[in-house]
Amino acid sequence: MSEEKRIDSLEKTVYGNGRAGLVEEMATVKTMVSVIKEDVGGLRTSYSALVKSQIEHDAVEKLKCETRQKNMKYATLMVAIMGLSITIASFAIS
Repeated sequence: MSEEKRIDSLEKTVYGNGRAGLVEEMATVKTMVSVIKEDVGGLRTSYSALVKSQIEHDAVEKLKCETRQKNMKYATLMVAIMGLSITIASFAIS
């Protein structure tokens, strides 16, 4: 292959020959990359908000669980106190 044919072939590859060449494809790729960067930035913001929301939700659920456990302990104590009160009252009556 002569030098002129190789140069001609490379020019067709770079600039296109009735089709998009590398120059046009690179312009398209640049545009796509900038759009992807914007999308990633939006996703980053959304993910950050989601993580904060999940942390808050987990904290609220943990507090609810702790409150339920305390309420169960208080309910158990109340049943025990009522049982003792009934026993003491029945001894006092008899």
